Amino acid sequence: MKRLKLLIFMAVMLLGFTREANAVSYQAVADSLMAQLKFQKTAEDSLHMLYDIFDASDQRNKILPGKMVLDLAKRTNNQLALIDFIPQVTTLVVRDSLMMEEMLDYTKSIEDQNHAKTVRLFILVKKAAEEANYIPASELREVLLKYASEEMTPRKDFYEDILDLYRMVIFLGNSKRGNLYLEYLTRLEEMISKIPLDFGYLLNLYYTTAANFHTRTGNHAKAVEMDRKILEVIGNLEKRYSDMGRPYRDYSRYYYICYRRMLCNFPALSLNEINDIYAKCALLAESDPEIASDFYGEERPTIYRLMALKNYKEVMPKIKKALPIVKDNAMRCRMLGMLVQAADSVNDNATLLSALKEYNNMLMTTIDEQSAEAYSELQIRYDLNRLKSEKERLAIEKKEAEVATNQRVISVALAGVLVLVVVLMFLYRSNFSLKRRMRDTKEENAHLHRTLEEMLGDSALKGTLDVRQGPPQKKK
Repeated sequence: MKRLKLLIFMAVMLLGFTREANAVSYQAVADSLMAQLKFQKTAEDSLHMLYDIFDASDQRNKILPGKMVLDLAKRTNNQLALIDFIPQVTTLVVRDSLMMEEMLDYTKSIEDQNHAKTVRLFILVKKAAEEANYIPASELREVLLKYASEEMTPRKDFYEDILDLYRMVIFLGNSKRGNLYLEYLTRLEEMISKIPLDFGYLLNLYYTTAANFHTRTGNHAKAVEMDRKILEVIGNLEKRYSDMGRPYRDYSRYYYICYRRMLCNFPALSLNEINDIYAKCALLAESDPEIASDFYGEERPTIYRLMALKNYKEVMPKIKKALPIVKDNAMRCRMLGMLVQAADSVNDNATLLSALKEYNNMLMTTIDEQSAEAYSELQIRYDLNRLKSEKERLAIEKKEAEVATNQRVISVALAGVLVLVVVLMFLYRSNFSLKRRMRDTKEENAHLHRTLEEMLGDSALKGTLDVRQGPPQKKK
């Protein structure tokens, strides 16, 4: 059995060395393609070659070809390249504020508004995350309340509302991991779920954040759910780039990180799923030296699998080997907890005593940190509730002012209508009086006419002249 394990280990290491040589040649391929770039005759040929240069380059050498792709895509109005590469280059230059502004400027060339807003949202989220890493602790509360105020004021723009909520998640998550953070993270998940799968870069960013949080807090089922969604996004991206004919585009590292985190949440997996995911990690380690270094260095995937299988005797030396390498305190605490469980199960009292001592110290430190965080969370909740109450008060005052203004407008309008009615009544009365006087005048004139007839008789009236008809005309 030991001999078989030794042979497997030697074979895997040999494959690792071979893959490392291939990794070096990938950068050599990128350098060779860059030298040939000037001989390309069309913009489309140049763009496809730049894709290969970008994909084949080491991580530290990707910025230049990435920028060249964006410049060429902007000049030729290649919308697909702009949408695809702005997020990728953003991830590489996130610490360069000038370059980040340049990425935002590139989004103005995206014609589809949904894509433009989503890419812009991705940039601003990455920018906020970077800002949160460097903001002084003394200013964190003030900035948090500023973003909370913006988040409480809907902007009637879906993407802007996501940005406000995402900023809250980022700044709360920078120092807090309590219920308040979970509340905002859950709200953000509801909004993110409405984004189409086409926008994989943004979805992947959120799912990774959520998967790490739920893993850290021991919510295994939710963490696995998030990782399954990440795998779906990665699969879509991989197929998309394969269809585009990009042979150097490799997602092995992202698959491995996702699989490793899923194994960390082994209580939510079946044994068949655990064995299947572990086998995938082993295959990825055979083809990538960076993955092999982690897989055979800390051996976390193996540790998780052995713990799931309850093979405590075999897992103990691996945990002891990994503990000096692990840098993350939360992961170190988890490793110590597993070592305590394994040592107790095999009655290794010496290891149990040593592990318990360090584990208890870490737990005490964690409890103290959680107490401080709980108090800080109460303060933040108080500030948020006060801010919410202030906003509600201002909203009520604004509503009351609007109602008072409307009432004044209605009062003025009613007064105007009343004056108009009075004027109309006056005009109607005046018109009625005028008509009555005209009728009386006509009646009086008729009376006078009859009186004259009675006084002068018919013969006298025949010789009279009606002044309204003018003088009589002479006969010719």
